[in-house]
This record gives sequence, C-alpha cells and structure tokens, in this order.
Amino acid sequence: MAYAQGTLSGSNAFTLSLSDLDFSTLDLSDTLSVAYKVDRFSISGRTAYSIAGLTSQSFRLSTPLGDFTMQGSMSFSATSFTRANLALSGRWEGIPFTVSLLSANTGSTQTPSYDFGTTVRVSGVVPDFGRLSAILGIGATPFGRVEGGFSFEGLRVSFGNLVFCGGTANADFSLGQTGLESENVSWSVPIPFCDFKIRISLRYLDLFDFQRLTASVRGGIGDLKISGSFAFDSVLSFRRGVWSLSGPFYGGTLSSSTTFNASTLVSQNFSWSYRADSFSLSLTPTFEIVSFDGTSLVFDIPSIRANMSWKLICDGELDLGTVSATLNITKEKIEKLSLTYTYTF
Repeated sequence: MAYAQGTLSGSNAFTLSLSDLDFSTLDLSDTLSVAYKVDRFSISGRTAYSIAGLTSQSFRLSTPLGDFTMQGSMSFSATSFTRANLALSGRWEGIPFTVSLLSANTGSTQTPSYDFGTTVRVSGVVPDFGRLSAILGIGATPFGRVEGGFSFEGLRVSFGNLVFCGGTANADFSLGQTGLESENVSWSVPIPFCDFKIRISLRYLDLFDFQRLTASVRGGIGDLKISGSFAFDSVLSFRRGVWSLSGPFYGGTLSSSTTFNASTLVSQNFSWSYRADSFSLSLTPTFEIVSFDGTSLVFDIPSIRANMSWKLICDGELDLGTVSATLNITKEKIEKLSLTYTYTF
C-alpha cells in the first residue's frame, strides 16, 4: 500500500500447535513483520509472541549518507538485548569498504555482559587477476563474533574468480593472534561434453598443515539433478560421501540423499514435493536403517512429516492470505499438528 512518499509492507503469521492431540499442550504464537521504504531509506522490524509473552524482536535500518550508506540492526531475546550492528559502506579512492561497529551480550539473560568490537572490510577486482577482499577484526572475529577488548582478533583474506587450468580457483586465509590459523583452497571446472562441474577443496590448519580434501560433482542429465560430495582425510583415506538425486515424480519432485562411509551406509533420506498455483505439498518420511550388510538393506519408516500450504484467493484476484499445516505422524498417532495463517500486506 502507498504511505506518504514511500511503501509500507509486511506480514502477520498466527500459529496454533498441538502435540499428541492433547489440548493441554496447545500453544499459540504470532509473528508480525513490518517494513517501510522510501527511495534509499528503509526501516523494518520483526516481533514474535507466544502464550508466555514476547519471544523475540529485531529491527533493521538503512539510510543514505551522501555518497555512503549506513545500515543498522538490533535484536532482542524477549526483552533482553542480544546483538547490534552499525555499518557504514561506500568507496574510498574507488575501493569498496564497509566499517561495522558490533555489540553483543556475551553473557546470559540472567547475568548479561556487554562487549564491543569492529570489523573493516575492503574489496575490489584486480585486473587480469581476480577478486580480492580482506576483513580485519578488532574486538571481534572477521566473521562478526564479538570477543571484546578492542584487540586484534583476526584477519581474513580471500582471493576469488582466479582463472586457473581452464577452471576457477578461490583461496581463503584466516590469521589470528598467533599467525595463520587456517587456509582453504578450491578449484572448480566444468566437465566437457556434459552439464556437470567438478569442485576440489583443500583444507589446512596453521601453516599449511593439510587436514582434508573434499571432491564434489554437480550437474544434471535431462530433468534429473545429481550432486555428490566425497571427503578424504590428511592421508587421503576416504571418510564420508553423500549422493543426492532430484527429479520429476508423479507430477511433483522426488529428492533423495544417501550418506555413506568407507564401510557402511550411514543414512538415507527421501522427500516428495508438489506445487501448483495456490497449493503445495511436501512429504518427508523418516527412513530408519535397521541393518545393512553391504548387499541387503532392512529399514523402517517410523514417522512421516507432511507440510501443506493453501493460498486463499477470492474471485480469482483478492488475496486473503495463506494457510499452512504441518503434521508429524507416527504409526501410532499424530505426534504434532500446527496450523499457520499468514496475511501479507
């Protein structure tokens, strides 16, 4: 809807949940999200309630400051402060940068402890080389975890989109207070004559102490999507692998994921989903491996999860919101039922 010179939008989701069809377990929750935007300025908030009261709150702000952009966020657990971030982004001498001031409660709700830190990120494209970025953490790690003390906590340097042997290479280096802590190097290349891509990743600790190698493949054959990931340890012994398949089945999409190690099948998962204009359905059975001797597989399906969603449309145009239902069903009972009504404005 139009509001002054900007746009006001949002949604409200009301959820009712029940366990074992026992009304003493009835729980009600509500989540309200609101956003207002005008030109380059925007502000948004999200508030969640349950029967017990206020559950969480979060707020975000973005506003232009001349040639720069300031962004801020703040989150609360119930009424207790958890984290805040104030960032200034722009360009200096043509180099993109972001300076973030961070604050977080590193204690508990009962005994809060507030600490502060900052991160500085610069990035850019080096002609005939690739993309370079560096994140410096003072009082916080380069990944944004607040440590406090305003001392050096780390530096992360990343090189991306490096053309190498017909493929693309990436390298990531993390430095801490004692020097190099980890290095990650990867290389991906398309396989000729088919729609597949191979990716090789190497993980190191300290000063190039090799830890593991991961090889992955991803692509498709017609409508069938295939991906696989295979992990090897520091002496290149096979440790673990995952095969994932996804393709059309009975008007929907059937997906499966198989995890195995060097000696046996570890886990097997399936899901089937269907989507129409105003209705969607997802079925996910729990696949429990009873025994597997390499040739014979004995399994059980003790429960199944069903997710359904209906978009309520009146006279083909008026949107009345969306109703969603989640069912956890075992062989003996309906373990959990939840209904959600979401209205978007």
